Amino acid sequence: WRLKSPHKAAQGRPCGGGERTPSLPPCFTPPPHQGGVHAAPRHLSVEYMGTGGRSWEVVADEAAETEPSNGAPVSPPRGVASFGGPAQVALIVATVVVDALAPLLQEHASKTAGFESSSMVLAETMSYYLGGLALGGAWGGLGGLRRCLRPARYIAFLPASAAFSTSNFLTYVAVRGLGASQFYLLAQLRVALLAVFLRVWSGVRQSIIAWLALLQLAVGMVVLVWTKANTAGACNYTGVMGVLPVAAAANYTKGGASRGNAAQVAAVVAEAAAHAAERSEFIGGIIALVGVVLTSAFGFIYLEWQLKSHAQDPLFIQLHQMNSFGAAASLIIHMAHMVDSAAPAQDLSTAVTVAAVLTNSSGNTTAGFAAATTKVAAIAATAHQVRASSFSPGWIWRVLTLWSVIVARGVLGGSILKQLDSIAKGLIDVTAIVLCTVIQIAIQGSESADATVLGIQLLLLLSIVSYVVARSSSPQEAKKAMKSADRPSMLELRDLQGARPAKVL
Repeated sequence: WRLKSPHKAAQGRPCGGGERTPSLPPCFTPPPHQGGVHAAPRHLSVEYMGTGGRSWEVVADEAAETEPSNGAPVSPPRGVASFGGPAQVALIVATVVVDALAPLLQEHASKTAGFESSSMVLAETMSYYLGGLALGGAWGGLGGLRRCLRPARYIAFLPASAAFSTSNFLTYVAVRGLGASQFYLLAQLRVALLAVFLRVWSGVRQSIIAWLALLQLAVGMVVLVWTKANTAGACNYTGVMGVLPVAAAANYTKGGASRGNAAQVAAVVAEAAAHAAERSEFIGGIIALVGVVLTSAFGFIYLEWQLKSHAQDPLFIQLHQMNSFGAAASLIIHMAHMVDSAAPAQDLSTAVTVAAVLTNSSGNTTAGFAAATTKVAAIAATAHQVRASSFSPGWIWRVLTLWSVIVARGVLGGSILKQLDSIAKGLIDVTAIVLCTVIQIAIQGSESADATVLGIQLLLLLSIVSYVVARSSSPQEAKKAMKSADRPSMLELRDLQGARPAKVL
């Protein structure tokens, strides 16, 4: 049973010998007095009875979070999250570590033969869906299962689930085209977008220093990506296109191509094709990045709203309800992808055509076809070896590690959104960039470190500190507002003095 308002209940009985409260439901213990601030009826805890078990649920009332002694509701300022407490500090540290490891493992897995991103997204969403359902049954029995299986809650989480499912698929495309470091940096542009969304969505106001810190953070990330792109020196596409006409002209002026010239032309063509493929992947990565920023920003705002609006539900139940749509969509997309990829004959015919074109420059058709057949056989043998090596024990352990990190990232991210807010989640992701860079330097060696890149990342950390300091002044203003609200007004003082004698004119 549920109780909408405690003021409409019948006579109640005390719990554990406590004070009898006539206006409250059965088995209710009045909240203790806390220094002039009383707990509001929002914190009433009632028993949710099920056929096979029982669970506990907090029933929200129309009252505010707290109410002072004069009855005026006072709540902390909206959009301000406190970063104190050992539990929250441990949660933030764990989230930073997991967020730093996730893109590195995703980049490594996306370049591994036999890895399918649709399979990983399906495993992630199914873990949340089935895991939340199992934990709900173990936690509350049939009552816990009924709390999970709510069609209204499925529909409420539908926009966030669709946004995050789209973002998950686009993440692998963006990581493949941009790389883990560039994608991870540019994806954090959503922090400033989150602040704008929060201002429009819920009217959260930021100070001028906070807005300047967010602007400095966004500009610093763009400059960092531009610096890393220039130091990489991967823009040799124009040079390759210049070599190709020269090689072709030299080939035709000699009155016929020898085997060495044909091999040179084939190498130049292959290199140009590789650069064209890299360019197309880069453009696709940019488009996917824009989609990731927009969908994830909207998903974070909407998910934070849903998590805090129904804070009485445990996190695993909320993750189950959020991923109901994502699990079904991931299953359909994965099945469609498996059907599309089950066409090896088309790949072999393409390999035959390419091999024949590369070997027919000698003019001997029979020899060229024989060489093409040999190359196709080599390709088929290599593909068989790749498939055989894809399911090796090492490959399975890498996939399991990636799955564990991704699932942990989702759980920790939900905890951050429920306890803090979406902007704090974005700042945690930016902080994880520095740790990701440290891990890359530790793996690749100190020669891969760049002083300019490290300096810009230090600037990003200073921007985060500036934003946190700017937001820390809001609780002080809230305390001043609470003290002023606790003082009785002139009308209340006049009422406390009692009735005044009427004057006879």
